[in-house]
Amino acid sequence: MLLYFTVKNWKSFKGEATLNMLAGRERSHFETLAKLPNYQLKVLPISAIYGANAAGKSNLIKAVEFLQNLILDPKKGLLNSEGLSFKLNSETREEPSEFEIQLCIKDVVYTYSISFSHEGIKSECLKKYDSKQRNQTVFIRNNLEIDGDDKVKKLVTKDSINVFLKLLRDDNYTLLSLFSTLPDIKPVYDWFQSNLKVITPTALAIGNNDFIDFDGTGFDTGVVGVKTVQFKEELPPHLKSLCRNLQEGQSMVFRDSNVGSLNITNNDGNLVATKILAVHKDENGEEVLFPFSEESDGSIRLFDLSPAFRSLNQSTDHTVFIDELDRSLHTTLSRYLVEMFLDSCDENTRKQLIFTTHDVQLIDQSLFRRDELWICQRNRDNSTTLYPINDFKELRADKDIRKSYLQGRVGGIPRLSASCAIQSNSFSIFGKGNEMPQSGN
Repeated sequence: MLLYFTVKNWKSFKGEATLNMLAGRERSHFETLAKLPNYQLKVLPISAIYGANAAGKSNLIKAVEFLQNLILDPKKGLLNSEGLSFKLNSETREEPSEFEIQLCIKDVVYTYSISFSHEGIKSECLKKYDSKQRNQTVFIRNNLEIDGDDKVKKLVTKDSINVFLKLLRDDNYTLLSLFSTLPDIKPVYDWFQSNLKVITPTALAIGNNDFIDFDGTGFDTGVVGVKTVQFKEELPPHLKSLCRNLQEGQSMVFRDSNVGSLNITNNDGNLVATKILAVHKDENGEEVLFPFSEESDGSIRLFDLSPAFRSLNQSTDHTVFIDELDRSLHTTLSRYLVEMFLDSCDENTRKQLIFTTHDVQLIDQSLFRRDELWICQRNRDNSTTLYPINDFKELRADKDIRKSYLQGRVGGIPRLSASCAIQSNSFSIFGKGNEMPQSGN
């Protein structure tokens, strides 16, 4: 379960910003909070992040996804590219990016921190706390120097050190991935591998074969199910590359603009693909199959989100990040998905839903606590600040927070002016030869 995630000097985040999932003192929606009695903590099951376009909301989700990929798939060479630090400042441009994440896994708290630049990983540390408040440094790394507990020291011998140094230096492996089988490290690695799910609007991979249970009937989409047929064409090279880490018997679902939605399985080392089709019924009740390329954006978005929400509603320990939850969805659908999730949360569940959105209809204290609503604000220097709405003490429990947000009292909305009508003699954003529409006031 995520307790907090901190990012510094990453893309639009210049200074330190923290998404804190620990509950504050307010009493609303107390029944949905997860209780950690041994630490006397209560943890939020949900957070909704608002902000203007280009305020940095997506960069926060991308940071989580980047960290996950850095740990699970270092062979992607994520650091062998241009730096990802805040580029609009001459000092931060040359400094490393920093992430820190704190998790509670089976009543043990872990804090993992890492700093890196395009040159490689600079430092890394994993600490462990148990319910008796005992603090243990599992490992610590500064550049290529490694230290840690007895289990780590036992692995880093004179015979093995050269192999480790090569992987750390040349391939940008994290210690978390190199030592992922050690008892004190495995729970954290497994959380990134199995319990964390990140869904972005442009993500090509959209889940595993849980899709087979997709039923859009309750969402009034016209889709009553899905079916698969054999895909007889050659798989495009980029899909083969994305499937290179599939283990024997594992499946992944991909949506490609040219070939449609495919379910690809590793079968004895061979990639076997089936095409996923949407099932409709005609006036006689007979099934008619449609490629998903002919479905509405809303139906496709529901198909993308379906495996994540199924895992959230069936399990007790998944953390799901979704960028643009409301993309192509009617506000009633977005609210239904959120309500369905919250209805399944109680003090014993350890699942979480964290998402960005522009849907102001969700800003409702009958749905959210004030510490579950967050704002991304773009500053004058184009850096991002992240803060919860409950920082504004005047927003009481009986206050119309939606109205306050739309009025700009808590930030996170576009700063519009007449200058947005950028135009020259030959071009205007309102169309060639047109002028900015005039207000009726």
